[in-house]
Amino acid sequence: MNPPDDFRKRSADDDIECTAADWLGRQDGGLTTAESDEFNAWINADLLHAAAFAELEAACRSLDRLASFRPANTSRPDPNLPLLPPKPAARPAHHRTRAWLPFAAAAAVIFLAYISPPTSFVSPRPQFDQVSTGVGDFRRSTLPDGSVLELNTDSKVEIVFSSSDRRVKLIRGEVYFAVAKDASRPFIVTANGVDVRAVGTAFNIRLRGEAMDVLVTEGRIRVKDASTNDSRPSSPTSGPETTDVAAGERVLIQTDLSVTRSVSPSVQVQTVNREEMGRLLAWQDKRLEFGPTPLRDIVAEFNRYNRQQLVVANDETGALSVGGTFSAKDPDTFVHLLQSSFGISSEKRGRQTVLRRLP
Repeated sequence: MNPPDDFRKRSADDDIECTAADWLGRQDGGLTTAESDEFNAWINADLLHAAAFAELEAACRSLDRLASFRPANTSRPDPNLPLLPPKPAARPAHHRTRAWLPFAAAAAVIFLAYISPPTSFVSPRPQFDQVSTGVGDFRRSTLPDGSVLELNTDSKVEIVFSSSDRRVKLIRGEVYFAVAKDASRPFIVTANGVDVRAVGTAFNIRLRGEAMDVLVTEGRIRVKDASTNDSRPSSPTSGPETTDVAAGERVLIQTDLSVTRSVSPSVQVQTVNREEMGRLLAWQDKRLEFGPTPLRDIVAEFNRYNRQQLVVANDETGALSVGGTFSAKDPDTFVHLLQSSFGISSEKRGRQTVLRRLP
């Protein structure tokens, strides 16, 4: 007989919590470079891993603060409070362990609830959420910290906020981030194995298969290979593993997820003028804007927003240069323009509209 689904889920959650406790204990004695890489790979593999680790880390910080707690208004010990054990002799850092972490985390939460009024107690449990859009849909979402996300067509993000950082994983699509300032909690977006870190800024990220396109409209961001060690001091200048990008700049990142990530992703930074920035962000007004652009590329953009797909019949038709501003969800008007001004014929075949240049 197979175990019920809820039992399997509890077992999986327990395994994640145990692994998180093990990593937290191992960090006490310091991690080697190989261990740091292994830890970051585990954290980035699943947002539930990051959530479990952040929750346990926050609980342990609360427990550490309790070590110095003393009642302020009485000289007599409270028999309802646990006695602190004698302080052990110091041991070398590499001998220290936290085998007690799972129990200590629970004790910290229970003890904090006992000594604090219910109205002032804040649980360290991270906040987890998902936001997504369907084909042709747009969505604006305000996060608990006041940051705002604008999701373009067919996009999805997973969100984990903890007491130490704010993490968003871009699963697919395109999102504009207006990040609320909070110097104590960095805002980190992970996509295609790359971290984009910001505190208070605004930027747009679009996934294009294994490529990633990041446009900064306000402030600065730092782009970093997510497989590198976060505990390593960051360089103030761009390097092989980190790249700083300022407002008015666009970074194109090419990653190959089928290859072991021993080599940093290819990164190219470009300066973007105001006109080009407007074209790249026209989707926020449900528009598509193009300078002189091959028809095949314009067709690909229209197909992101519509279930009725445009199809270019041949290379000659696809190479035709077209420009202008169009409604993203009105391919019919665009087709009429092609017919009247560019000598293009169209033929509907079910959910496809085939475009062909007339001889």
